[in-house]
Amino acid sequence: SVEAVSFVNLGQLVSDIIISKSNIVMNTIDQAFYGDTIPYINVVDDYLIYSKYSFEKNVENVVFYNYATKDSRMCINHNDNEEIVLGNPIIFNNKPYMLVETANGVEFYNIMDKKVDFTFKTEGKFLCAINDIIITSTEKKGFFKKKSILNMYKYPGLALVHMEKGIFMGYIHDGCGNTYILTKKG
Repeated sequence: SVEAVSFVNLGQLVSDIIISKSNIVMNTIDQAFYGDTIPYINVVDDYLIYSKYSFEKNVENVVFYNYATKDSRMCINHNDNEEIVLGNPIIFNNKPYMLVETANGVEFYNIMDKKVDFTFKTEGKFLCAINDIIITSTEKKGFFKKKSILNMYKYPGLALVHMEKGIFMGYIHDGCGNTYILTKKG
């Protein structure tokens, strides 16, 4: 089977379906054949981030495709077992990165410059990086039970800008430049 990552004009697609046209025009940017698959795809800012995994080689190619400039960058993630273990691609501070967890902390590998921009060292657990904010979680001993504390750091400088009790549940972008962090109190 063939899998493809394509762009299609939605208005043209609806029109072609209504008039029962047999050929649909698509702008294909990548394809996966036979032993390859595309298990992961996401849109962040101007980037289409997708993964192209090869079962034969146990290798994942993570592609950052900027659909505004039509520029694409790729990073290879080698895998030693037979499971599909996706890399950690993110767009951080408007740049494509791969997150690499090491003994020193979480390294931010810049795909454009092909180097580690910085290593984020944390005492707790690294959760995610959004826009220019890094979110971590630490546990503090309470009187009766452990309490989870969320810490938010702003890049550059990595200064602590916010601390809150709760469990990180995710985040939502509203399309107007605002990011809302979802927490569960407890």
